[in-house]
Amino acid sequence: METLPDDQTVETPTDAVHWVRESVRGVSLSFDRRVFHRTWGWLGDHRAMDAGVVNLQGGRPYEFAVVVRMGHWRWSAHPVRVLPLATPCGRPVNSGFSKPSIVSEMS
Repeated sequence: METLPDDQTVETPTDAVHWVRESVRGVSLSFDRRVFHRTWGWLGDHRAMDAGVVNLQGGRPYEFAVVVRMGHWRWSAHPVRVLPLATPCGRPVNSGFSKPSIVSEMS
């Protein structure tokens, strides 16, 4: 089975939803019949795909998860705020602190 990257950064909510759905599609053939049918039902629901884009635009995550015999699979996309610009020495611009910036989810 192909190993999927566990972290991607994309430009738009549409790209994120597309990446999640293509990643799910890529491993779905390895699922047992019950999970496969549930997964393909989810992939075929295009209104849910559009709702996923709207959720990401609204700051909410987009997720899909299935339970299989050996454990579970989970895919998710989360919007993040833009990181502050950094100087060549790694400090955020306009900051007197030496702590690194922390990426947080929008809420």
